[in-house]
Amino acid sequence: KHLEDHPEIERWVESGLQIHPQEGACEFCGNTVTEDRLSVFQAHFSKDLAEHKRKVENLLHRVKSAEIRLAPPKEAEFNPQFRDSYKVVVESLPKAIEAFNLAVKTLAEDVQRKVDAPRKQMEPAPLAEGLASTITDAVDTINTLIEENNKLADNFSTAKAEATKRVRY
Repeated sequence: KHLEDHPEIERWVESGLQIHPQEGACEFCGNTVTEDRLSVFQAHFSKDLAEHKRKVENLLHRVKSAEIRLAPPKEAEFNPQFRDSYKVVVESLPKAIEAFNLAVKTLAEDVQRKVDAPRKQMEPAPLAEGLASTITDAVDTINTLIEENNKLADNFSTAKAEATKRVRY
């Protein structure tokens, strides 16, 4: 109970079990650590708890890696007829990414609290709905504009040849 109420001491004892796995003199205080005391600690730090901690730490790593870092194309990279459309679409993207990353940070803080106190029951903070869909929709629209822009660039020589042909006739 004392260890559960004091997570920092619990982490300290758990790391000490790795250093001092058998009975004998404690390297910290010099007192004798009995087999009974070691059994109590080892029962406290069960394999299930270790697996739970590993899963929560993996979740924390996945949550932290979910942060979005996106550098959209520059307006000047588009042909003139697509620039106004691109400007409108890309305007909402940084705000949506910022809101998503803020939600990721909030979730990471919640998971970190669980890592720090794995035995305590916790409720994560509620996240806004549609965070990812806002970004996905904006990126899909930008990708459509990029495809149209690229089609124009790919067909440029063909269009130029046809225009030259029409001018001659």
